[in-house]
Amino acid sequence: MRAETNHSWAVTRGNHPDDPPYYAPLTQPRYAAARAEYARLLEPVPDDANSFWTTMADMAVVIPSESAAFWYQLTTIIETTWTPVTASTPVTALAAAARAEAVAAAAHPTTVHGDHPGTAQSYQPAPIQVTATEQWIATRASQDPNTDEDMWSLIIPRADRTTETAAQDACRAIIAELDHTPNLPAPNEPLTIWHSLRLTATTGWTSADNDTDPQQIARAITDHLTRQGVQSLHPTPHTRQ
Repeated sequence: MRAETNHSWAVTRGNHPDDPPYYAPLTQPRYAAARAEYARLLEPVPDDANSFWTTMADMAVVIPSESAAFWYQLTTIIETTWTPVTASTPVTALAAAARAEAVAAAAHPTTVHGDHPGTAQSYQPAPIQVTATEQWIATRASQDPNTDEDMWSLIIPRADRTTETAAQDACRAIIAELDHTPNLPAPNEPLTIWHSLRLTATTGWTSADNDTDPQQIARAITDHLTRQGVQSLHPTPHTRQ
């Protein structure tokens, strides 16, 4: 399974990133690297710069360095183990098992990419948005999405995620429509249907001076699954406090 937390940095004139004049995004996950990137964006744009860098520079250059304030978001991603869907496996049992695995994963530290310097706890912690999405895919019978990085796969349409038979029939129909596409399975080649649950939890913007407790994210994920379950795929509201 996958469980990781990523930092995203932005710079503003001192305002909260959700308030006008909003913010300039940065790509570096580490605080020192994000500050250095902002400094580079203030320099003349190189002639060979790509359009992405040029756009970032256009947004950053209007923020005076003397008033620059740095903010970060944390995004935790948990993707449960891909589990084969069989004709005898109730969909509800798959969902319940994935939910239990996600709750257990949320209780343990994730792999963290990037950093933030703040150690003070925010008086009003940044709100956390949680989204749970069930994933169904088909692969060749010899492949395993838990271990194979280079494999053929097909996303099962949401309407056909009811039984293994319905998913298989949908795959065959899609493959028939794509018969001229390279590397497709043969019409009668065995396929395996797989199920996984993907959770994404994103904090609101937090000042670089403040710390975000990872346990806040863990509690938000657990609360979301407990309150709504994996059958409800609607995100919790994400509003300023």
